[in-house]
Amino acid sequence: MLALGVLLAAAGYSCAFSHATKNNTTVNTKTGNSTPSTQATTTMRTPLGLGLELLQQLESKGSLTVSPYSLTAALELAAIGSATDTKQELQSFLQMAYRQENVDLMRPGTASDSAKSLMVANAVWTDMDVKLHPAYAHQLTTLFAAKAQALSMSANPSQAAKTINSWVFDRTQGLIPELVDASSVQGARLILTNALYFKGEWLYPFSKEQTIEADFYATSSTLHLPLMQLSKQIDYAENEHLQAIVLPYRDTNYGMLLLLPKVDAQQGQHYDWNRLENKELNCLLDSLSTRQTVVVLDRKSVV
Repeated sequence: MLALGVLLAAAGYSCAFSHATKNNTTVNTKTGNSTPSTQATTTMRTPLGLGLELLQQLESKGSLTVSPYSLTAALELAAIGSATDTKQELQSFLQMAYRQENVDLMRPGTASDSAKSLMVANAVWTDMDVKLHPAYAHQLTTLFAAKAQALSMSANPSQAAKTINSWVFDRTQGLIPELVDASSVQGARLILTNALYFKGEWLYPFSKEQTIEADFYATSSTLHLPLMQLSKQIDYAENEHLQAIVLPYRDTNYGMLLLLPKVDAQQGQHYDWNRLENKELNCLLDSLSTRQTVVVLDRKSVV
């Protein structure tokens, strides 16, 4: 399962493999017989490119999850209510290849599929003396199905934080119990939040009987872990530096793309993810093709 909460930033946890997307989405990858998006190779900032920028700027000693969608979704809520230079700057940043996809995903009726595997929720929280313009409040509801609520941020930041966290908790099926605390609410006039929840079943499930105990070579250590195995016809691509596969989810257009460096971690060779560029990864995604592939990976939860 995957849950991401955003207060103009992403929060979460991921497995040791870096993952990105195909056809201009992050975390979830459109798979099957679809034609690769021509927008992915343009010079515009894409979700993929923004995700790489965020990953390469953030420091982490462990695993890390970023959600460009969640970040830009919150900025979309700000953009429609802004004016003059602020509006121009936000719109300039948001002129990405996937802006319409963001709007479609947030629109009522498109936030989840029939299996309720994907749910997106947005909210605007204001201090008690802040009044939203009626036209802005209407757009929040009609365009993004966003909740708008006034809270006593100044007078009672602890209770305001509890209300926001309860909303996030409910929309992520309990996977994110706390997104904000009283210190982040204190003094705020307006808070924008995005909650993204995904739960999927593999199209090709890993068999418990095929699990083996073996060494897993992480960046700084070697771990002896239960590793899942699978041999199926799946999307695969490689270049000089990386191998890539897409594991599709059942009854959805989503999948998870996994990247594996072509280095020998057992011999102490490690890949520098900061060297990975948007153009290189887009080219790798465009070359995905279905072939018989053996997959061995550790089991992790993304929360």
